Amino acid sequence: IMAAFHPELAEDTFEEELFQRMDTKRLWEAIGKLPMIQKCRLIEHFFKGKSCREIARCEGVHHRAVTKSIECALKNLKKTL
Repeated sequence: IMAAFHPELAEDTFEEELFQRMDTKRLWEAIGKLPMIQKCRLIEHFFKGKSCREIARCEGVHHRAVTKSIECALKNLKKTL
């Protein structure tokens, strides 16, 4: 609505959306490069909302293994991004 009265806001919004999409694309590309177990656990935790204990229970591993794996995944993402 504000963009209708202020065309410059429409440009800003478009640019912000474009940068956000680019960032999202880079994020998914980086996630795709993670080792499979890190990728799966990261997605289960952050995108599907499962706790580390839930993931561990499903995989039959200790929750600390899942926590450490997710921490490693985040470190790898920080290096990539």
